[in-house]
Amino acid sequence: MNTAVIIPCYNEEETIGVVVQELRKFFSAVIVIDDGSLDSSAELATKTGALVLRHKINVGQGAALQTGITYALSQNFTTIATFDADGQHQVSDLLSMIEAIQKTRMDVILGSRFLSSLNNIPLHRRMILKMGVLFTNLTTGLKLTDTHNGLRVFNAQSLKNLKFCEFRMSHASEILEYIAIYHLSYKEHPVTITYASCSSRSTTGLYQDMIRSAHILFQFLVSKVIRT
Repeated sequence: MNTAVIIPCYNEEETIGVVVQELRKFFSAVIVIDDGSLDSSAELATKTGALVLRHKINVGQGAALQTGITYALSQNFTTIATFDADGQHQVSDLLSMIEAIQKTRMDVILGSRFLSSLNNIPLHRRMILKMGVLFTNLTTGLKLTDTHNGLRVFNAQSLKNLKFCEFRMSHASEILEYIAIYHLSYKEHPVTITYASCSSRSTTGLYQDMIRSAHILFQFLVSKVIRT
């Protein structure tokens, strides 16, 4: 398929080169949006074969995705995938998701780590993610098992009305709200996430993750109220 892989990137020089190299084995259009990185992420992405679009300053992952999606739509790609820069996603999962969107003709295929038996998700992260799933399902009416997974595949036409209001991490909730509002057909697909460490996090780390998640949720709720 005529697929563009969009990778938002901020200070990921340790992983972005390998990520691009693996994707370039299967995709000619790997588009990295360097979101104001202060390291050599952009140079490494270019060196390993990606097309790099650069933000002069860091404005957030949602804004980076918007830049990439807007560009991909302008180039008439038929399928658009989102893929994280930190090395957690598997190219094999992306390939099977593209196959799934071909077979099912869905508008969106969403990666879900909770549908795979291969994931060893740290307990504190599992708890936080499950709370996010419950909130999203209640507020959107969708029936999902995973709500903040950066591995997604879209029929390009399904994205023509998407305009992010949330430039930072709460964009993930906004994508799901968009799916619900526009009644896009969707299906989840099992994926494997490679965590840097699956050992137990300290209590301090757990609190930090919970505070960060609560902040993202609060930003999304406030923005939603303002928009309505």
